[in-house]
Formats: sequence, C-alpha cells, structure tokens
Amino acid sequence: MNVAVPGMEGNKILEGVPHILASTGAACHDLTVRLSHVLSAMGISDHVGMGALRFSTGRENTLEQIETAAQAIVERVAELRR
Repeated sequence: MNVAVPGMEGNKILEGVPHILASTGAACHDLTVRLSHVLSAMGISDHVGMGALRFSTGRENTLEQIETAAQAIVERVAELRR
C-alpha cells in the first residue's frame, strides 16, 4: 500500500516511528532524497510524492498491527505539523 502526506518528506515521518517497517517512494527508489522517477513518470508532483510511504503486509499481520501502525503514522504527522 502506498500513501502520501503532501508537503512532507516521507523519511522525516519514518524517522519518528522506528518500530514501523516501511519505505519511502517507489520500490525502485534509491537512497537519495528526491522524487522517485517512477512516481514522477506517474505524474505525481514533488509536493505529494516526497511524502509517499510504502507499506507491505503479509498473511501473518493482524488488523490490530495495521491499525497500530496507521495510528503511529497519524500521530507522527501531527507532531511534525506542530
């Protein structure tokens, strides 16, 4: 699943939630802080794409784990917006 937080850098979001395993940008994104060429080719603006977060789940993940991760991301974004 890929979600974006417009106006933020995904890496800044993930720095505050080290217990959540997620990535920024597209699957082929490198380690530089710039919009991935895949998101750019899809027509995603820098404003949106730089805030992209990519999550993967497996069959052993529970709904509770997903909800906990989502809540942690929401809280981190709120913290950064203050």
